[in-house]
Amino acid sequence: MGLSGLMFFFVISGYLMTAIIITGLHRNTFTLLGFYLARARRIMPALALLCLLLSLLGWLFLPTSDFKLASKHAISALLFYSNFQFWKEASYFDAASQEKWFLHTWSLSVEWQFYMLLPVFCMLLWRWRGEAITRLALLGCGLLSLLAACWLSPRNPEMAFFLLPTRAWEMVAGGVT
Repeated sequence: MGLSGLMFFFVISGYLMTAIIITGLHRNTFTLLGFYLARARRIMPALALLCLLLSLLGWLFLPTSDFKLASKHAISALLFYSNFQFWKEASYFDAASQEKWFLHTWSLSVEWQFYMLLPVFCMLLWRWRGEAITRLALLGCGLLSLLAACWLSPRNPEMAFFLLPTRAWEMVAGGVT
């Protein structure tokens, strides 16, 4: 998936998740546990199967050192911190990164981290200040994230690429539409 496709994916994801949360808050039916369980049921089975199959293939075909690294990446994917793992290791665009079997899971980690924070943020603001302030605060957070991305991109492009604070604006953009 190209960068524009990824941005589109984040925008759509932000739209859907924010709509689920705001609709549930409007109807007074939203529960944090229910939201998290629904996300886990949607994401975890496919991710676990992917990690299992790639790990099995790695065990069969990779040299030991590469298999150990792939196993570390599988664990980071399953625990939704692979974006941190890949950020620490190398640039997304270098040749070594292109050989990492689990590299694509970084965006799922960013998305999951957003899923963990967004409902808490919305619930607290909704109960404290209501819908209008919640939407305004989301917009403010999105603008701060965009500014952080613009500022950090030339200074530390890997950090700007992989981490939630500089990617959240894309999901928030979907959520405030």
